[in-house]
Amino acid sequence: GSSAMEKREGGAGMGGVLNEPLNYAEAFHLATMGGATVLGLDKKIGNFLPGKSLDALIIDPHAEGSNFDLFGSEKIEEIFEKFLFLGDDRNINEVFVQGRQIYNNTRGGSGGGSASESPPKKTSSYGGLVSMEE
Repeated sequence: GSSAMEKREGGAGMGGVLNEPLNYAEAFHLATMGGATVLGLDKKIGNFLPGKSLDALIIDPHAEGSNFDLFGSEKIEEIFEKFLFLGDDRNINEVFVQGRQIYNNTRGGSGGGSASESPPKKTSSYGGLVSMEE
């Protein structure tokens, strides 16, 4: 089967675009690899392949005061989707930009505390994935 992204590219109508919404995975891909490709930077950023610049968030979906609930039966894709739509700085444990940790809020982890006082309000998502701590 072809993906919805492939269907959009070859679809009928004006400019080959179908009138159907993107799902969260497609939107995330467009915001990461899609953006990198449009900027001509897909050889340097956009995902976690070796040799590319690393921008990433380490999140805790079980963080105290989290803006979303987990019920124990969610697959990792569902937790990721909840974080994309409802997560905020309370869920962010670490932030890496160009491979350098700029924020560390882990409790008892290595690094000895925060690299900055609070997580950046805007972070790039070129990494293409969000890692989750248990």
